[in-house]
Amino acid sequence: MIKFEQVSKIYQTGNIKTKALDHVDVEISAGDFVVILGPSGSGKSTMLNLMGGLDLPTEGNVTVDAMPISTFDEKKLVQFRRKHIGFVFQEYNLLPTLTSYENIDMAYHLSDDPLDIDTALKQVGLTKHKDKYPYELSGGEQQRVSIARALVKQPKVLFCDEPTGSLDEDIAKQILKVLQNLNQTMKTTIIVITHNTAIAQIADRVIHLNSGKIVKDIRVKTKVDSMEISFSP
Repeated sequence: MIKFEQVSKIYQTGNIKTKALDHVDVEISAGDFVVILGPSGSGKSTMLNLMGGLDLPTEGNVTVDAMPISTFDEKKLVQFRRKHIGFVFQEYNLLPTLTSYENIDMAYHLSDDPLDIDTALKQVGLTKHKDKYPYELSGGEQQRVSIARALVKQPKVLFCDEPTGSLDEDIAKQILKVLQNLNQTMKTTIIVITHNTAIAQIADRVIHLNSGKIVKDIRVKTKVDSMEISFSP
């Protein structure tokens, strides 16, 4: 599904070069729930950006579903993201003048084979809130709308960058439960980027990054339901 071959990413500011990823090799299978874990500056977001076609590597090859996206120009990358990838970020990025349904409808029209909007709303438990505006929703409910907006495209991969970072623990666990259910019922490949070690308990696989390198890659033997984890040390 996703393959990195000797992938490096170097950012340059003036004469200063920063290596965000350093010759990374990794493969992720379709249908996996993967957590990429590491401290700030470890390369997590850079890895997500390269996997999702938001950026290109300085060196190496990135392949997603047999598509060599590291060779794509910007036009091809835009089409790749529109048709194949879903993103959920820490900020919900909902349009305030549109209802939940209307926010999702905007993404619906980007897909060649979209999921029914009401089905997407049902998957995230927001059927009763379809006609509400973002200001009428809690933070957790707004994040559910953003997940449904990504889901409606029926993406090959759903990337989540610190999806619970703005939420309290109880609401965060509910959002993680939504992601677990999508992975189990719809077989969506889900990749969560986080610094929160507790979230690793719900994954099939945990990739630990530090200083742009994979320092540990673990296949989880016994997954935990998101409602049973604790964010406390």
